[in-house]
Amino acid sequence: MHIEKLPSGSYRITQTENGKRYRITVDHKPTKTEATRLLADVIEKTPVTEASLTLNDACNQYIKSRDKVLSPATIRGYLKITRNIPGKYANMRLKQITNETLQAIVNDYTPGHSSKTVKNMSCFIVSVLSAHNITLKSPTLPQTEKKSPYIP
Repeated sequence: MHIEKLPSGSYRITQTENGKRYRITVDHKPTKTEATRLLADVIEKTPVTEASLTLNDACNQYIKSRDKVLSPATIRGYLKITRNIPGKYANMRLKQITNETLQAIVNDYTPGHSSKTVKNMSCFIVSVLSAHNITLKSPTLPQTEKKSPYIP
């Protein structure tokens, strides 16, 4: 973050984040905390373009757009799925995700998770992608194991 005085007497606050430069001009010398808060407000209000949207950002945006109509348990489940998406796929741009990529996500997620959890994750990701007008086929999911009831 850089604060400089302009010839007009105003102060310009500049910061580069994620390869993009943000600038704010104020009429008084801001404190460091005030400058940080002002920049955070500007960065938060800056719309993220569809081309640069990652899968993780899209999932969080999807959850945020539906937080008033979803139950707290569903939101908690969606946030857990978002956290557990394998890292190399979480930072992938939406336009790079193909049917093969979606199947690879399911395959990487399957070990250590039940078939129901994998299905929930797959359906959530497909819903997030369809909210951004990306239509993909549903991936092949692991088979469910038939549970035999215990009879004493």
